[in-house]
Amino acid sequence: MLLNGCSSAPKPHIAEVPNGLSAQEFHDTMAEFERMKPSLQRLAALEPELKALIAQLNQIAQAAEAQEKIDEDTRLQAEEKVESSAQTAKSNKINPMPDKVAKAPQNAKRSITTQGSDEAENVNDSAPAPIQVKPPMGQYTLQLSAVTDKNKLLTSWRTLQKSYSPELNNRQAIYQEVVLSGVTYYRIKAGFYSTEKLAKQGCSTLKTLGANCIVSNSSGLNVI
Repeated sequence: MLLNGCSSAPKPHIAEVPNGLSAQEFHDTMAEFERMKPSLQRLAALEPELKALIAQLNQIAQAAEAQEKIDEDTRLQAEEKVESSAQTAKSNKINPMPDKVAKAPQNAKRSITTQGSDEAENVNDSAPAPIQVKPPMGQYTLQLSAVTDKNKLLTSWRTLQKSYSPELNNRQAIYQEVVLSGVTYYRIKAGFYSTEKLAKQGCSTLKTLGANCIVSNSSGLNVI
């Protein structure tokens, strides 16, 4: 007995041609995709290895950056020691400690008062007064930027003060000259901070205002 009706067999899936493509263009595109499919599968299989490689490269870059910072800090410390030694030698040269107390010249005029007198002893001496070098207020500064033109130091410092007020309002500006790859740079620093902790706190405040800064030493010359 024959039963008439619709067949329940599934119809084959026919890919629809996207709008704007002819049947031939669609066929060529699918053929190209089939040719590229093995390469895409291999690329997908390599994805975990590529991610691991990228992670290793990032770690290497971070380690190199950290080592560069350590080298820079070591170099700055060495420069500071050299400069400190030079200043000490210069100070000793200006104010040498005499081995013996020099005798006053015979023709020096003296006025010695008796005990209880308000007048002090006056000795005419032609020796110059010793030069006193005032130590800085602290040994830490914040390096903010660098310029290659020395004449732009003051202008750059005024711009930094205006941009990052009030943190820099009462700070003193110094600069440090360095030569890197044959180019002379003038690093602009703000100081002074008595402790490294205070310097880091000041740097954090400046970073919240959008500045770039690193904690540095007090080596440098006054900008103003």
